Amino acid sequence: MSRIKLDNDIKRIKECFPKLKYLGTKQSRVFVGDIDICDTQGNYWNTFRIKVVVPAFYPFAVPTLFELSRNIKRKKSRHISEDGKCCVDVDHELLHWASRGISVYEFIKLKVYPFLANQLYYDSEKHYANGEYLHEFDGVRQFYSQKLNLDQPAIIVSILEMILANNLPGRNDGCPCGQPKFKFCHEKSVEFLKSVGAPKLISDLTEFKKLMA
Repeated sequence: MSRIKLDNDIKRIKECFPKLKYLGTKQSRVFVGDIDICDTQGNYWNTFRIKVVVPAFYPFAVPTLFELSRNIKRKKSRHISEDGKCCVDVDHELLHWASRGISVYEFIKLKVYPFLANQLYYDSEKHYANGEYLHEFDGVRQFYSQKLNLDQPAIIVSILEMILANNLPGRNDGCPCGQPKFKFCHEKSVEFLKSVGAPKLISDLTEFKKLMA
């Protein structure tokens, strides 16, 4: 773990979220406390008690958010498990971020706070402010379609197998989807997928193969 980076994050979190306390031991590194949610005009909405667990390989791993106050109903549609673990974004987006290095301060500011605010919005309006992803593997398929422009399971399987085997076409070669130039087609999508790591790609490959069975 980068101690200098973590120390900098602790300082910034203390300044921006003063009710969050850092509890670091040899076994674990967590932030625990209250976080006040306000609207864009500064009007107070509610307070959540949370825990953010900092992974051992920080900053190249994804922190985990737990909602402790039980202000959020423990339902799949609320993107939270019974023990309070929250899904603040699609795994692929978080893993891509982690590949470049995550600041836990930025994680709280850009993922935790909006997630909690969106839960309060849902309580009021019965839907999320900016839509939502489907759940479990349906959400993965939605992500591949909307983010990566990949809809057909057979093509997805082919691309995932190429990435895992490190057997990708050249930039000027044909794209696995059939288009004449890889660089003008799915090259950026493939580069994104490479960043999320083999374990996630293997999991995706297994599920997409089931769709073809």
